[in-house]
Amino acid sequence: MIRRILPILLLLTACSGNGSRSGDTNAAPETRHTDTRETVQTSATDRVQVLYFHGRKRCATCNAIERLTRETVERLGEKKVGIRILEIGQNEELAEQYGVMWSSLLLVRNDTVKNLTRTAFELAKSRPETFKARLTEAIEHFAE
Repeated sequence: MIRRILPILLLLTACSGNGSRSGDTNAAPETRHTDTRETVQTSATDRVQVLYFHGRKRCATCNAIERLTRETVERLGEKKVGIRILEIGQNEELAEQYGVMWSSLLLVRNDTVKNLTRTAFELAKSRPETFKARLTEAIEHFAE
């Protein structure tokens, strides 16, 4: 059990960035961040929102989570699901609202939140197709 949990904790610690504002970022150039002035709300159609919080410095796994999440959301279509990529340090109010302290992947619909962080860190690098399938399944189930 500890052999399985310890690597995940180490990876989360390494990828956390803790909202640090110093140093260079490893974010992909196409990354667009949502700041606290843009509220994360579901539309009148109550679509699912995918929120990906990350620190300023990101590891390869963090970048893979963002890339695969974007691909999945694009495939599902914007009428079904929205996505927000949020740097923790620039979105402290939202991070606090959702209890986020390090890189986290959340599904939000109305007042309900589903945390997919563990799944994301376990699968994004080692089994990307499985991650996308599980994310798709979670979004579709959450949208019901």
